[in-house]
Amino acid sequence: MLSLNSNIILRSEPQYYGTYAAFDYIKAQTTLLSPEEFKILSYLADKNANIEEIALENKISLKKCVKLIKKLEQNGFITENNGKPRNTDSKRNIVDRELFSKFPVPFLSAPSTVDLFITSRCNLNCIHCFASTEQQKEMPLEEVIDILDQLEKAGVLEVRINGGEPFTHSDVSRILQALETKRFRKVLLTNGTLLNEAFIKQMKKAMVTPTISLDDSEASVHDEFRGQNGAFQKTLSG
Repeated sequence: MLSLNSNIILRSEPQYYGTYAAFDYIKAQTTLLSPEEFKILSYLADKNANIEEIALENKISLKKCVKLIKKLEQNGFITENNGKPRNTDSKRNIVDRELFSKFPVPFLSAPSTVDLFITSRCNLNCIHCFASTEQQKEMPLEEVIDILDQLEKAGVLEVRINGGEPFTHSDVSRILQALETKRFRKVLLTNGTLLNEAFIKQMKKAMVTPTISLDDSEASVHDEFRGQNGAFQKTLSG
């Protein structure tokens, strides 16, 4: 029996230049699909099926279906699965045709990438950062989790956890825990000074990719930008 690879997010954007796409959030790779390829993958999103059933239910000739399935398997979109189909909101259909008709240019029904600023707090004082002018506050945990749920349901491909410094958030461990089950590419932007073994293990478990910023290869220049002596060494040691 065949099923959709659990790493794949499907996006149907017929109003956006007739776009159908599959995004592998582990490889961070987007592939454009034909309407028939998208139809097959959508069919397998929440069920297991053999080639004969796929061809019959999607009104595709068996010969053509075999050819399409082979291509989709080679691209890693389809896998053999004799267990339970994954539990997913495969019927994503939020295209408001009336809304789209009011705008002169096509646009996506949901963003491909979202930056989520969970806190304006930071342990540094970077001269180029807007967060230093913000009130020192953080987004409540419940709100963060609710937003993550909404982004996943909308089919967002990548979410970047941002700040301030995300590791100053009082519930950052629980946020990382919530990210474990999220089906989108996860990136966390950090200055690296607060990283410890526990955080690294949590990020690895949740498949979160850290992006650590250095402003210069010279410690003195970096520290000047960051507003703290020793920041360069703390980042390298993190």
